[in-house]
Amino acid sequence: MAWVFLGASSFSWAVGQAVWCYYDLFRRVAVPFPSLADVGYLTAVPLAVMGLLWFPSTLRRMASRIGALMDGVLISGSLLFVSWSTVLGPIYQSHQGGVLKQVLSMAYPASDVVLVSIVVVLATHTERSHRAGLSCVMIGIIAFAISDSSFAYLTELNHFGFGNVLDTGWVAGYLLIALGAAWTLVCSAADSVDSKLEIEESERVTVASVLIPYALAALAGTVAVGRLVQGRSFGFFLSLEGFLLLSVLGIRQIVTLVDNITLNRRLHVKIELGTQELRDREARYSALVEHSSDPITIVNKDAIVLYQSPSMTRQLGWESTDSAGKSFLSVLHPDDHESWQMVLQRLMADSVDEVTTEWRLLKTDGAWRTFQSVVTNLIDEPSIGGLVLNSRDVTDQRILEDQLRHQAFHDPLTGLANRSLFAEHLQQAVRRSARSGSSLEVMFIDLDNFKAVNDLRGRLLGDALLRQVAERIEGTFRDADTIARMGGDEFAVLFEGSPERADPHAAAARLLEQFSAPFELGSDSAVVTVSIGVSTNTAGGQTDEELMRHADLAINAAKAQGKQTYQIYTSALHGSILESMRIESELRHALQHNEFVVYYQPIVDIRSGETVCVEALIRWNHPERGLIGPSEFIPIAESSGLIIGIGEWVLHQACYELQTWSAHPREPLRMSVNVSPRQISDHGFFAVVSNILETTDLEAPRLTLEVTESLFDGDVEGRTELLCKLRGIGVQIAIDDFGTGYSSLTSLRDMPVDILKIDKSFVDHIVSSADSARLVRMILQLARDLGMRTVAEGVEELSQLEALREMGCHLIQGYYFSKPLPAGELQTLLQHNFVVIENS
Repeated sequence: MAWVFLGASSFSWAVGQAVWCYYDLFRRVAVPFPSLADVGYLTAVPLAVMGLLWFPSTLRRMASRIGALMDGVLISGSLLFVSWSTVLGPIYQSHQGGVLKQVLSMAYPASDVVLVSIVVVLATHTERSHRAGLSCVMIGIIAFAISDSSFAYLTELNHFGFGNVLDTGWVAGYLLIALGAAWTLVCSAADSVDSKLEIEESERVTVASVLIPYALAALAGTVAVGRLVQGRSFGFFLSLEGFLLLSVLGIRQIVTLVDNITLNRRLHVKIELGTQELRDREARYSALVEHSSDPITIVNKDAIVLYQSPSMTRQLGWESTDSAGKSFLSVLHPDDHESWQMVLQRLMADSVDEVTTEWRLLKTDGAWRTFQSVVTNLIDEPSIGGLVLNSRDVTDQRILEDQLRHQAFHDPLTGLANRSLFAEHLQQAVRRSARSGSSLEVMFIDLDNFKAVNDLRGRLLGDALLRQVAERIEGTFRDADTIARMGGDEFAVLFEGSPERADPHAAAARLLEQFSAPFELGSDSAVVTVSIGVSTNTAGGQTDEELMRHADLAINAAKAQGKQTYQIYTSALHGSILESMRIESELRHALQHNEFVVYYQPIVDIRSGETVCVEALIRWNHPERGLIGPSEFIPIAESSGLIIGIGEWVLHQACYELQTWSAHPREPLRMSVNVSPRQISDHGFFAVVSNILETTDLEAPRLTLEVTESLFDGDVEGRTELLCKLRGIGVQIAIDDFGTGYSSLTSLRDMPVDILKIDKSFVDHIVSSADSARLVRMILQLARDLGMRTVAEGVEELSQLEALREMGCHLIQGYYFSKPLPAGELQTLLQHNFVVIENS
């Protein structure tokens, strides 16, 4: 609104100027005085006053507003006094026109004096956003005042003419007013963006607001003194104005005094409120410190305690009041004294204000607690004068972190290192070996038939076995060796040493010896063997990956040899291992694409000469190598676990083909099938046999399962239970290659066995060797005593047949009667009711 009035004022002045130009330029006559132009000029003054007074002020209190009003009166009165003494008075006294003309002549400079006074007061008390624009207005009005006063003076002397230099004062004045308006609009637009963030401007007392009124009053006084010195009279107007100036000046001083008293009272109240707030803050801070759960300690640079918060009593048991004057090092762990010196050095020498560290502090019960302390250097702070230790007990947190770290790198069951930690130690060992030339060995250990123990004995006993295995491995090797459980029943050991002390054979043999003793599992015991593979950096393993890969290849080779042994990786072994891996891959392909075939060898009754049973023998019809015997691929199938799938296929094929053959003339033909220990150990084997008998519609008594003596090592109880279930449904059990193993007579007596098959190695020398003949008689007698039937394998000569018949053997098989035949040829033989032995 202020600028609206100022605009109206400028428009009124422009109307007056237009009337002036009409007389002067168009009519070319002297402008009459007074005229309508004076109406436009003088009307602009009250409009300008209203616009100036509309500017927002920073003055909020009534006393300040009264003081500002009186300052304006002082300014305008002083300026009027000076201008009357110097310009206006002489003009008024010399004017020859009427009263109206005299009044109007004086109105121009008088109005300028009033405007200048208002602008000066507003410039010192207006808001910041309007201050720059108002300054431009003030300079413009001053330019007006100079031009108006000069105009009045020159007009009185009849020296004023159009185009005079004084015209520039009016032009410059209006340009400055326009500039002030534009400046204020720009500043207002910028301020509106952050209007929500602005804070109301407080009352502002500046040097200019104080000095300007008194400076102008002093100027008026100086002019008055000058008149007295010159002996000039004041006249009624100047005397009255001087008296009024002095009165206003006195009242202004009284107002200032009262205002100062009021301000002092308010200041005192604010100081009291601020002091009380400070006391409240100190009380709150003190309460926070006193009741904080974290101890706060202040010590000097010599570690002498200056202050200790009560929380130290709650956490460590030490009385905080007794701590003052004592050394902080007395409760600091001796190993952490060096940490204190490092913290002190950083705070003093490195110009840092704060250091975070961890150390252990002593409790009254003798235990050590871990604290994390933030040490702040406030030695130069007068109210503190020391190092402030803000400490927090992190003992439980660190214990939990250690537990999590241990769990992350250790096996939870055995407490040994896990695969991740083993790999990390191996990488570090490889780097050390590259620098020092020391030897490295990686040993992989795999438990033989652990799955059977775990399945038959239960997981709890399986876990107990793994813990005992870990203890035996730890007891076998040095503390410096890294022992890890890699997962399941797999373990690994990392050895580091000098080249001359490296002996992988001795380490592997020592471990095998440790596993010769049985493991105690509750009320029972079990013998568990291991297969071991060892790689060394002297055999091409220069990186951690190579050492791990070579050890894995070596243990696969050990398993292929029949387990319970070890293999040391060499370059020569590499080719055979790769060959085994190739065969394993081809075996998987063969099982998926039906490349296996079953041959059958007759088992003959030694008394009647008739074929009463056939043994199923697998062959591999390799697409490139032709027919391959079982000795070339069965060990690899055993070590890889493929024997389970292959054995199931053979069992099903044999039972199926037996049912397709023509009925035997005298009694039903039986089928004998070899079964791997891994098949027996599989928890689903009984279901497999039952399902095959059901799907092929074969009577269970016509099926004989051949097992080896090694089946009765280890988990005897679990395997005995399975064989009893099989016999319970009518399946017969035979021990193949009897006499080559180490089964005890006690275990043989307790085994659910129907048939003993005498190994070919005894039959070969039954005629030429009295010892062999004696062993065969003992086996036959043992079988008769235990109620078992016997089968002699590998009979190739008539003399062997006669010797066995004389000794009382029941059944025989071998090349003397028939080699293993394909199913078609065997069926032809059976259809002709072939009798191979004539009764004697």
